[in-house]
Amino acid sequence: MTNKEKAIRIVFGMFMAEYDGDAVEVYNKLSNELADSWDCIDYATVWNKFEDDTISEVVGYMNDSIDAALRILGE
Repeated sequence: MTNKEKAIRIVFGMFMAEYDGDAVEVYNKLSNELADSWDCIDYATVWNKFEDDTISEVVGYMNDSIDAALRILGE
């Protein structure tokens, strides 16, 4: 497992209340999602705090957090 995969798994739990499958796979699927509303998907549920944000906004928050984790890990 790469450091990026580890960072995704850690960060993903901070934003997702529930999801079907592996965190890295669901993160990649969300990153490519064309829908903006959480109501349009059935494979992930965001924490209530983020439910008014679009999918792309939350993915952006996750990307920032993943980048921060990677910097801490020295990458």
